Amino acid sequence: MGFLPCPCTLSSKSSSKHHKQQESSSPDLQQNYNISDTKSISSLPSLPSVQSLTSHSQPPSTTANHHYITTFKAHTSPIFSLTLTNNHLLSASSDGHIRIWPRDPSRDQSVQPPLATLKSAAKTMVVCDNKFLFTGHQDHKIRVWKLDDVSKTVKCVAVLPTVNDRLMKLVFAKNYVKIRRHRRCTWVHHVDAVSTLALSKEGSLVYSGSWDRTFKVWRTSDYKCLESVWNAHDDAINALVVSHDWYVEQCF
Repeated sequence: MGFLPCPCTLSSKSSSKHHKQQESSSPDLQQNYNISDTKSISSLPSLPSVQSLTSHSQPPSTTANHHYITTFKAHTSPIFSLTLTNNHLLSASSDGHIRIWPRDPSRDQSVQPPLATLKSAAKTMVVCDNKFLFTGHQDHKIRVWKLDDVSKTVKCVAVLPTVNDRLMKLVFAKNYVKIRRHRRCTWVHHVDAVSTLALSKEGSLVYSGSWDRTFKVWRTSDYKCLESVWNAHDDAINALVVSHDWYVEQCF
């Protein structure tokens, strides 16, 4: 930002020099000069104000367009996860219950029996292609459910890692890794609670994060574990986000 010379300062210096030259002038001439000089100073235009210094940007509007609609009541223990299908809201809680609710509040909101009840807490859920529900659990496992969004039913079709995945990795010693409790297991296993799940953009991959400080990549077509990143964090992983360019962001 440049600075412009102030006209008032230049006029003052000029008049001072001229005043010294006219010290011998008569009082009348001196008086006329002062009057003229005063007029010239008062008629000088002021500098234009700098907008960035004089104006203050307005704070962003805090007006929200959201409003309370309704409350669903049925869970008797803390709710760990929520996810959406085309027509419903799914909720999972620490007592292993997975429940279904209408997305449209004008529809019947009567309490329905749980979609599924498990002995292990359901900590995270994602829906793939509105046909399959993936759930992560306290017992270190990921369960895959076939979802019928119309009839509001689910059926467990797989538990990850699958039996085939486990058997294939048991043979070779290179498939074993050392875990924090001085034990060894195959790299396809989570050894602590599965706390977060995330889907790739096109739904071909599902990512799982765990309190064992690892995240794994699974193929949704055959549920095979493709990769495991060990010690991805110094502590438990509680959230995963997959960007459109395949970067995985983690939160612990």
